[in-house]
Amino acid sequence: MKRNFLYTFYSTMLIVGLLGCSSNESSVLSIRPVWGSHAAPISLCQSNNPAALSVEQLQFYLSDFYLNGQRLTLVDNGIEQNTDVVLVGGDCSQNHWRIEFEGRLPEGTLSFTLGLPFDDNHRNPLTQVSPLNVPEMFWTWQQGHKFLRLDLKQQNESWEFHLGSIGCQSASVMRAPSQPCALANRYQYSIELKGENAVLFDLKALLNGLDLADLPDCMGDPEQQGCKTVMSRLKLPLFRGEHE
Repeated sequence: MKRNFLYTFYSTMLIVGLLGCSSNESSVLSIRPVWGSHAAPISLCQSNNPAALSVEQLQFYLSDFYLNGQRLTLVDNGIEQNTDVVLVGGDCSQNHWRIEFEGRLPEGTLSFTLGLPFDDNHRNPLTQVSPLNVPEMFWTWQQGHKFLRLDLKQQNESWEFHLGSIGCQSASVMRAPSQPCALANRYQYSIELKGENAVLFDLKALLNGLDLADLPDCMGDPEQQGCKTVMSRLKLPLFRGEHE
């Protein structure tokens, strides 16, 4: 009787321990901003890259992660990511170039969205929690967040590209819209994971050939002169696996 009790007890404790270990398993993908086929990542606030551009700030929100059609959950670290959204990138002083997922990431098709879901984008800014409480990535309660912020310098010229939803209607800028904005400006991407530890973000695909000296800033309206070319390139495969 005692032997059976001890066997049952230790078997139960072993199962609980194994379940505890598996629930704590996580996987990390690094994000590397690169210029075309050059493997070296672009460092912020330095112009020693193939484009001779100084990236003063590069940040973007990613959400809606799926792997082989199955929803993925992020590890909520209370700073750069919650269970659904991650803020990647940074500026000259600090940056964050990784995404941590709950569980193991097998090979397959990883899909995600550049941008935020409507509800997350238009929550009360006074009660937003990380990573949705970053002032530099926010416009107004009506317009919501900047999904992508790219601030560049090239010699004596500077250029800013801030992407977010536009055409959002509400009683005032201090109220959230009840209907979808005219242009959501959310973009979906897919990459093939083949044992990668990193995802590359290709700035050349977005910026190649643009003359910053003659290009007005872009604030997310595709009809603006400074937006027509760069926003059309958001439909290109800006993200790829490091082995592609």
